[in-house]
This record gives sequence, structure tokens and C-alpha cells, in this order.
Amino acid sequence: MADNTRRVQAFQVHRFLRFAHELGLQPLPAEESTLCLWVARLAESVKPNTIKAYLDSIRSVHVDLGIPWAGSSRRIARMLAGAARECSGGARVPPRIAITAEIVSRACLLLTSSFDHLLLKAVMWTATAGLFRIGEIAPLAADSDRLLLFSDISASLLPQSFSITLRHSKTDRFGPSHPISISSPSACRAMSSYLQARFSSTTAHTSSSPLFALSDGSPLLRPTLIASMKKLLNCLGIDASQYRAISFRAGGASSLAARGVDVLSIKRAGRWRSSAFERYIDEPVAPNPTGLL
Repeated sequence: MADNTRRVQAFQVHRFLRFAHELGLQPLPAEESTLCLWVARLAESVKPNTIKAYLDSIRSVHVDLGIPWAGSSRRIARMLAGAARECSGGARVPPRIAITAEIVSRACLLLTSSFDHLLLKAVMWTATAGLFRIGEIAPLAADSDRLLLFSDISASLLPQSFSITLRHSKTDRFGPSHPISISSPSACRAMSSYLQARFSSTTAHTSSSPLFALSDGSPLLRPTLIASMKKLLNCLGIDASQYRAISFRAGGASSLAARGVDVLSIKRAGRWRSSAFERYIDEPVAPNPTGLL
């Protein structure tokens, strides 16, 4: 961590400790009510992103000390959303839409058996069933070190299951690889169909080739995936323009919750280290989600 970053974090933590002391509140571990008061105080003078930076600094102290962190609650998330609305002049910040298993099922009915459509089916089911971040499935650039390669998939157990190894993750960019096992029947069928088409095509499929590639051999990148998803959502009667982003990760978590899966299992499946995943379950979804994972 850069020295300047350390100084900024130390300053932010010091301000919070002084605030708690002035009100006679316990600073560490910080209770949810104390953090809510702190967010409200900060909202009077700083921007929402700065409030999040303050909370991140306080969270780091909790992590270093091994004490519980209450700052990932839905209540605080709602306060941050409210602060963002106030900052934007009262305009409501467009939400993300959770791409649930129900949405993926309906979207697949609109697709054909063409190569690019088989690719899209495999990507949607894999991303939702594996609770992937969109950047983990489809990076912004072809030269990204996050681009999934053929060497990253283990498909020997198909059609029962397969696994994808993340060489880099958002929460552990320089740590060990993360194999993610997927046993969703729908995801396995979609991946099997895509791989069969891929092996039968002229598109390269060496260990260093992109795992998710279009019919012309180019890797599937985020802009293309987002554009395709927006078209499908609009065809399903869901106005994609009303949402700022799409989230397979939130959709996967919501689908598991709809099936009655316990929160600990959802947390483990999504590779979350905190209770931050709980806010994903509240993301907007299409009417009557059934969670068909």
C-alpha cells in the first residue's frame, strides 16, 4: 500500500474514532447504529464515494484486529444509496438488474442453435450458476490477464459438472488460482453444447485460446456481452434502459435464496468474505423469479 494511501486511511480512522468518542459510543468494534450515525454525519459534507472510502478504512481496522464488521448491512447500503440520490439532486440512481436463472431460462428460449447463440447460452448459465462477476467472464480487452482460456476449464466430468479456474479475482488479485465448480444441470448442458460446437468449428481451441470466443474466433468481451444481454432483456419485456448495469452474480445469489439455500452456503458459493453478499439478494429481478439453477 502506498504511503499516501496509508496516511489517508489513518486520517479517516482518526476522524471516526474522535466522532465516536464525542458521542460516547464504542468505536471498536463499531456497531451498526454507530456506523449509521457516522454515515449521516459524513453525508452532510462529503460525496458518497468518499463515504465509502471512510467505511473501507474503518473496515480495514476491523479486519486487522480480527473483530466483527457491521458495515455491510442492508441498512447502511440503503443509507449510501440515499446519499447518492441526494448528491445527484434527488434523482434516483438506476439499479442493477439481477440476471437470475429464471431470466436466463426465458432468454435461452429466444436463442437458436447457431454458434454464437450456443456461446451466449453457455456464458449466461455459467455466469449465473457460478456467481461470476461480469468482468471475470468477459473482460474489457482481449489482452486482459483476466481473459479465460481453454486451459482454465476442466470439463472431463461433463455432463455432470465442470470447473473454471480464475487466475485472478477482484478480492485476491495476486493470490492463488480459484477453481469454481459448477454442477447446475442447465449450465452443464449449455456448456456441453457450446464445447461440442467449438470443437466442430474452425475456431481455435488450444490451451491458450479464449474459452469464450465468437464464431470469428475473437474473444467475447464485456461490451459485446452487455449489448447482447440488453437486446435479450428488451425482447423479454424488461426495459434494459432502466438499469445501470446487469449482474449475473446478484442473479445467482437471488436464485439460490429463492430456492431456500442458507446464507452460509450462498456466501461460500459466491466466494464472499463478508456479509456484503446480502445486498445482492435485494437486487431488482424479473417478476416471479423461480431460481431454476
